[in-house]
Amino acid sequence: SFSRVDKAKNTIKKIIVNKIRGRRYYCTHYVAGRTQKKAFFQSASFHGFEKPDRVYESCTPRYTKGWCEIFRSYLLERTKFSFGAKEKLNVIFFISDLAYNVNESELINTVFELSKMENINFVYKPHPGSHLSFNKCGANCYDAREINSILLSDWADVGIVFGSSIGVQLLLDNVPLIVPSYVHTNTTIYEEYSVCINTKSLFELKTILSNNNKNDISKLVDNKRVECFLDKYLDGSKGYDQLMLEYYEAVVNMRCSL
Repeated sequence: SFSRVDKAKNTIKKIIVNKIRGRRYYCTHYVAGRTQKKAFFQSASFHGFEKPDRVYESCTPRYTKGWCEIFRSYLLERTKFSFGAKEKLNVIFFISDLAYNVNESELINTVFELSKMENINFVYKPHPGSHLSFNKCGANCYDAREINSILLSDWADVGIVFGSSIGVQLLLDNVPLIVPSYVHTNTTIYEEYSVCINTKSLFELKTILSNNNKNDISKLVDNKRVECFLDKYLDGSKGYDQLMLEYYEAVVNMRCSL
C-alpha cells in the first residue's frame, strides 16, 4: 500500500535531515508575505532559524488581485480544464504534504468516500513532488497533479483544503472553501478568520456535498469576512501598482542593507 511507501520515504527523509543537522544554512535576507515572521519562519520548515530581522514582510505578488486577473486571463485564453458531467457539483481537493500532522487514515478514507459520491465530479491535486496516487489504489477520481491550480479553481464549484495556501486562490475566485479539520491537527488561518466551512467529520463533509448545490454552499461562507481577510493579508486595500511598488521597495531596502 502507499502508506508503507510513505513511511519508508519519511524514514529516508529523517536520515538525510539528521545527517545535515548542525550545518543548516540560511539565506542572507527574505522577502515574505504578511504574518510570515510569526508563521512560516517559526514553523518546522525553519527549525533553528533565529534571525527574524532577516525577513522583510511585504505583499505577496502571487495572490494580489491584479496579478491573478492577468495570469488568469492569460491561462484561460489558451486552455480550460473540464471533467465530469455538467449537472454534477465540481469538487477539487488540494492535498497537502502528509508529513505535517496529517491523520493519514482519515485522509485516505475521505478521498475514497468522496470518490463514491454520485452527485459530484471529484478531482484531487496532490502536494507538488508527491508520489501519492489514489487512482492506483482504486479510487474513482481524477488525479490533477499536472493541471495548473488556477484552471482547477476556475472549474471548481467547491474547494477542499486543509493546509495549503492555494485556498487563497479559491477565495479570490469566489469558490466556497471547506476545511476538513478532522484530517489534521493543525489550525489554519482560514478557520481562525472564519472564511471557510469547517467540517469536523467525514459525515458532516458528505452531508454538505450531498444536500446542497453551489449557491447553497456559497451561502455558508461570509463573503464580507472573506473580503476583509483578503484585504488585510494580501492587498491591504491598495491598488496593483501601489502593491508592486511596495514589493519593489522591500527588495531595494533588503539590498541596501547587505
